[in-house]
Amino acid sequence: MSIFGKNSPKKKYIEASELALGALTHDLGKFLERTQPAGQGLSQLSQNLQSSVCPLFKGHYSRNHVLYTNEFFLINHFWPPELDSDRIANLAIYHHFSTNEEQQLISEADRLSSGHERRGEELSARTRLTKLLSPLSTVFLDSPDDWKSKGRLPLAPFSMDSAFPLTDSQEEILCPQYKALWEQFLVAWQANNCSKPLDFVNRALAILEHFTWCIPSAVNARPDISLFDHLKTTAALALAKAWSEDADRPYLLLVGSLNGIQKHIFKVKAGQGGLAKRMRARSFQVAVYAESVMLEILGQLSLPLTQCLTLAGGKFQLLLPNSQETKEVIESVLLMTSDWLYQQSGAELSINLANKTATDEEIKKEFPQLADEALELLRQERNREGSPIVQTQDGWSEERFVLANLMPEAGQGLCPGCGQRPEADGDLCPSCQDEKKLGTELTKAERVIFFREKSPSPDKYSTPVGTFSLLKEKSTPAEVNLVASLGPYCPQFAPKQPLVSRPRARHVPLEDGQPMEFSQLAQKALGQPALGYLKLDVDRLGYAFSDGFGEDRSISRTAALSRSLEAFFSLQVEDLCKKYSVYIVYSGGDDVAAIGPWDQIFELALTLREKFLTYCDNNPRLTLSAGVAIAPPKLPVTAGLEEAEKLLSISKNIPGPGVLPWAYVSTASDETTTSATKDRISAFSVSLPWAKFSSTMCDAKQLSDWLSKGFVSTGQVRRLLNYAQMYQNYHITRKTHFFEYAPLLARDVSRNWTVKHNDAPEKSQARDWAASLALPHSSKMAELGFVCRYALTANRHFEERQQNN
Repeated sequence: MSIFGKNSPKKKYIEASELALGALTHDLGKFLERTQPAGQGLSQLSQNLQSSVCPLFKGHYSRNHVLYTNEFFLINHFWPPELDSDRIANLAIYHHFSTNEEQQLISEADRLSSGHERRGEELSARTRLTKLLSPLSTVFLDSPDDWKSKGRLPLAPFSMDSAFPLTDSQEEILCPQYKALWEQFLVAWQANNCSKPLDFVNRALAILEHFTWCIPSAVNARPDISLFDHLKTTAALALAKAWSEDADRPYLLLVGSLNGIQKHIFKVKAGQGGLAKRMRARSFQVAVYAESVMLEILGQLSLPLTQCLTLAGGKFQLLLPNSQETKEVIESVLLMTSDWLYQQSGAELSINLANKTATDEEIKKEFPQLADEALELLRQERNREGSPIVQTQDGWSEERFVLANLMPEAGQGLCPGCGQRPEADGDLCPSCQDEKKLGTELTKAERVIFFREKSPSPDKYSTPVGTFSLLKEKSTPAEVNLVASLGPYCPQFAPKQPLVSRPRARHVPLEDGQPMEFSQLAQKALGQPALGYLKLDVDRLGYAFSDGFGEDRSISRTAALSRSLEAFFSLQVEDLCKKYSVYIVYSGGDDVAAIGPWDQIFELALTLREKFLTYCDNNPRLTLSAGVAIAPPKLPVTAGLEEAEKLLSISKNIPGPGVLPWAYVSTASDETTTSATKDRISAFSVSLPWAKFSSTMCDAKQLSDWLSKGFVSTGQVRRLLNYAQMYQNYHITRKTHFFEYAPLLARDVSRNWTVKHNDAPEKSQARDWAASLALPHSSKMAELGFVCRYALTANRHFEERQQNN
């Protein structure tokens, strides 16, 4: 039974806010302590508390950071009128010397969040010297001490620039840097004037993330858990246990996922204008739908955003109390959301929820396994997709198998935009019209505002459980559920609103101030006016979460890993795409889908991979795979992205580490026993490890340059491509007659690549390069198909461009 008993909703709302704030500030003294030399910066009042709040360790008082936590509470802050700031302070300060059950909740949560028992007192000198490790750099360490040579993160408010590890990890006294960061934090904290308790908590959580993401929570162990991730998961655990009704299994891990996302996003009919706008809108909508469901569950349970462990890509993970109320809320929201998605999307989108209960020990030692088990239950629920709609306690609801409300009336046609709903006055249906409007607004929006009210208006859009609107101005409406910043977080903005950070990659290339259509993007391409479709994601990510931290796995490390990946695939991808004429279909969690001029897509893919390596501190176990499809602009977008998805699958499943000069398809007679190495890109019918891609691109650009300047002819390149295909066929079939490519190539170079004494040096260089291909065991032959196709595509004549138009 919950230690708070059967509280009234109002009382629970207040107590949840106070408990959350107590947990979120319980270790804030570590931050303040490091701004001062050892033993300095404490008032007499805080010093007098030492014997009451600091436990003895080997004959002296330990955990003195709680005295600095008390110092924080002595500073004049705004607190919502309904909250008892003294009670919050006591919850925070006494977590190492608990005197009641509420304080004990935070004490236990503090221990579980760390994933291990306390390892003795921290050495005060180390706390002022040690910077945080990136959680991405410590995944799959070869030995327990490998982390000591890794780069460290700078002490600075969060930005994408500051999220990359520093190569120079020389130790220094960090007090001045901590002090500068603390002063900025205090300004932001004191700008939090939300009068509603849970709004105050949610904004406080975002402020803590912005300033404490870079601070190591502890330095007496591997310092890769940030103070923010520790504070947040401590709060999540304390609140979940506080209202649990099961003493043995107090936690309920809820995972949720929207299904049918890709099909929904890409099933937009071309030929009606605004194709890019509607795809952009749909991609944004599914993310907002998932977040609105998450907010509704927490809202009905009177719990803050501390309980949301992950939120990305239409998926979320919540840590909730194991109680009857929780289960009833989940069921209610599931039915409400399922019905709305059934009506709104024509059953294209659906939602699944699954949960797994847990003990203290499972949270502490086996959280990744617990999450995997919850995801497996979610996958099983997907096999019952739509069951909340068509199945009741009394059996099947047969009438729900037909979307009667979407059937057009006599004489009325289907919407030309979606082909599902009835048209409106011969034009797009209201939903498609909303998508065009939303797609236009997204390019300039700075924030998304969630409302719990369910009635849409001209400036609001519907979600499964409420509404949302986009905001470009510097002010927000008074009555909101949440304000989410879509770009960099501004801690001082709208001090009375629950402002959180939800960066989204949504770059749209502009021309003359207007978003470009896909046909315009194709015209930006080098040579042939074609589009490149990029699909890219992180390899073996599930394995990284489940086993990447070995015996040091914990709920905090899992949360930190997820948060770090989401930052890269939202903010960093957005920043990189701004350098190209590339349209982001979606990017978040661990994957990217983008469309742009074919040559720029290759540049983007290479740059993304290089940035990711740097972001991970060159961790060889965290890799990316990609697929790039090249297609004319008139090809349906769905087909282009499906082809890119196939190429991505090839990249992930090719056996062996080498270049494969064809699209690999495994067969029962395949003699290759080497497992898939991933970490590669597939395009132009060739699959290349990233380690070879840069040099192959250099060769492709060089051949393209020779071709454009007339040092090499189109016929010569086409014959090279024919030899590359013979090389491919030889390696596929092992039939020796295909090996004729070698003598044919040698004879071709001898006869047709002649160089005169007065020819430019580039012509001689081109001949030498071509001759080297005919040498036995030339490694360049495997890449030749890519090189030739790149050069030919980049050198389509102007007349061909006109014909394509």
